[in-house]
Amino acid sequence: MTDSKTVKFDLRQKYSADFRKYINEIFLREAEKYELPINTANSIKWFENGKIQVTFVDDDATYVGVAKCHPNDAFNPEIGIKLAIGRAAQKMRKPFTPREGQAYCYVDENGVVRGTGFLGSFDSQLKVAMGNCFKTKAQARANVGRMMKRQKRAIELLKTLRE
Repeated sequence: MTDSKTVKFDLRQKYSADFRKYINEIFLREAEKYELPINTANSIKWFENGKIQVTFVDDDATYVGVAKCHPNDAFNPEIGIKLAIGRAAQKMRKPFTPREGQAYCYVDENGVVRGTGFLGSFDSQLKVAMGNCFKTKAQARANVGRMMKRQKRAIELLKTLRE
């Protein structure tokens, strides 16, 4: 059985310009893949036990993604960063569901960010179902591309449900 304190990563590597460049390239590529706004990227930390932690901060919240290397596995920073960013993105993308009368922002069919209040209308319920409700205009703006794609997919899906 391997000791949980087994060193998986030599922390001296983090002072290497080449290693930092390598880590940043992976980080940027993965953040782009998940369509995370790079201006929300806050930090990436790695620990000698093989744990990697990424942090993204937007207007009102901090999202942390963590990946930890199993004691029996070899440390791979690329896999760790991919897992940690994926987990942070999942938390960041957790749908916001407004309460009755609560204000929210959304992306309309033209890609314009708008604000309204939740009144339980059919239109508002569709926005909730699509994940097109955001606490702030900045969050909605950061998701315009995703919402436009999602709206197109929703239209195609609804067409298949017609009798």
